Amino acid sequence: HFQKALPSFAGLSKSQQDSIRFTHCKMDYNMGWLVQAEAPPGILFGALRRAIKGGQATKKSQDVAFYFVHWFADLAGAEPFPMQGCEKFVLKFP
Repeated sequence: HFQKALPSFAGLSKSQQDSIRFTHCKMDYNMGWLVQAEAPPGILFGALRRAIKGGQATKKSQDVAFYFVHWFADLAGAEPFPMQGCEKFVLKFP
């Protein structure tokens, strides 16, 4: 809405901005449910599929791939301490 307020976002190409918008759209997708097998596929992927089919993902494979990289980075930053390497991924991965 206010792209000029974030110069780092405004400096991206339209294609890159679209990927970021897709990553932050409301798709009711919970990656934790997938990792921990807590939901049936229809519930888990239904909203994600609708977001892709509805045109929110302009470059479908690239936008979905960026979403999962975003999720992985989010998981990595969820627990910044202790500073002993990849303990979060080794000992506490869902």
